[in-house]
Amino acid sequence: MEHEAPPPSDLPLKFYYEGNPVGSFEGDVIPTEPGTYRHMPFRSAGHLWMGQALREGRLVFCTYSQRGTTIRFQVMAYPAYGTLLLDNFSVLDGE
Repeated sequence: MEHEAPPPSDLPLKFYYEGNPVGSFEGDVIPTEPGTYRHMPFRSAGHLWMGQALREGRLVFCTYSQRGTTIRFQVMAYPAYGTLLLDNFSVLDGE
């Protein structure tokens, strides 16, 4: 399945945990299905809080906006620095 590359202005794609910036996905990758993805972590409260929630075993959901749509996904694990295992993608209506 081929994916259309997003316009350069959409990249790098930033994502958020509870409204706080966490990082940006690397390259022209826009996660839309379960898998392991590379990202550039931000030195931010959002990244810190996401990591704490994962370590505590809580469910972690993040979001990103793409072409006026908000996409929600679950962070299942942080297997290595700059790598996230993602699942449970959904489109949030009205956001």
